[in-house]
Amino acid sequence: MASTFQAGKLLREGIKVALVGRPNVGKSSLFNALLGHDRAIVTAIAGTTRDQLHEKLVIDNIPVSLIDTAGLRETTDTVESIGVERSRRAMIDADLVIVILDGSQELTAEDHEILDSTNDLSRLIAVNKIDLNAGDQTKFVIRNPQSAILQVSAKTGTGLEGLQKAIIEPFHPQEIEQSGLLISDARHHDLLLRSQIEIATSIDLFDQKMSEEIVLIGLHNAIRFLGQITGETTTEDMLTRIFRPFVSESDFP
Repeated sequence: MASTFQAGKLLREGIKVALVGRPNVGKSSLFNALLGHDRAIVTAIAGTTRDQLHEKLVIDNIPVSLIDTAGLRETTDTVESIGVERSRRAMIDADLVIVILDGSQELTAEDHEILDSTNDLSRLIAVNKIDLNAGDQTKFVIRNPQSAILQVSAKTGTGLEGLQKAIIEPFHPQEIEQSGLLISDARHHDLLLRSQIEIATSIDLFDQKMSEEIVLIGLHNAIRFLGQITGETTTEDMLTRIFRPFVSESDFP
């Protein structure tokens, strides 16, 4: 049960995915295409997106928080510069970064800068606008060949299914495919691990031919920990941990 915590937490909290790139590479178009409806404003004017847009979607039962960010570039516009700074923070906070490149153009200095700045992050590279390339697969020189590179078209939908699969692939534990109980609460996970340790200790003591009283200490502790999950065991500390999120700090000594 404890081993299912990663999968359970994933299903409860989902993953944060940030779309980043220089202006006019099609971030907002790809954002809309993944959502399946027009959420972001799309124009040919560079810098249209000046703040983050957040939307939820589900890919293969996994919740995804998709973030459309402002185009990364040097700018003297005060409002746009704030959006750019927020984009950089979103890159750091995201579980996965999708760097979007314009497949109809050669790589620019801004593209290389963005690629370099995301080298150490969990990322995918999406080459967008391949519909403008008349079928010719543009070859991009990527300084980190370990990143997956996908050819997509936000306009025609080409490659979107493959992009969706690539988004969740690093986060898709085997437990999600299996039926049964998934542990999603961190407190329950901690109590299960404590129970596991106590039971293992009792087994070890039993193998050493220790007295029953000594062996039963670990089993008693394990039952007490499990009782805190089922509600049969209630301690003041447990009640404090459960209700702390719902009251102010001043209510606690």
